[in-house]
Amino acid sequence: MKAKYPLSQALDVACELVDRLGIKPNIRCDRLVFAGSLRRRAPAVGDIEVVYVPRWIEAPDPGDLFGAMVRRNDTDAALEEMLADGTLARRKNVDGAETWGEFNKFGVHTASSIPIDFFATAQDPGYDSVSGHGIHGGIRTTGCTGNPHGASSTLLRHGPGS
Repeated sequence: MKAKYPLSQALDVACELVDRLGIKPNIRCDRLVFAGSLRRRAPAVGDIEVVYVPRWIEAPDPGDLFGAMVRRNDTDAALEEMLADGTLARRKNVDGAETWGEFNKFGVHTASSIPIDFFATAQDPGYDSVSGHGIHGGIRTTGCTGNPHGASSTLLRHGPGS
């Protein structure tokens, strides 16, 4: 049976992710939406599902002696930093394989042991390109209040303009 974690604990982890990926002035992704049981505010969650639009930046090419600039996925860089500092670890599936690719990354929050699934998309996941209207069911926030990491319990969606 899959482990379940209290919603309050999952929200604390979600707040930590927002603090690392999307709080001004250090915005590391263009849009961040929590999906699944966290979005539905289920009393217990089996994992945290994150759908995000990566932020692309111009950065110096570390392999170029003359400082040429290259386009870099800053969200992926932030996730790699979280792996390096021990906030996240890569998670193996039942076959022992890791999924940590361009669009899908399966990890675990090391302090809480909560699994986290990251899904990258090229388009804002709350935008319906057919109608031109937002279709999200989440709540926009300007940040986090009321938690150790500063997020409210209603945190479900975050973006730079939120």
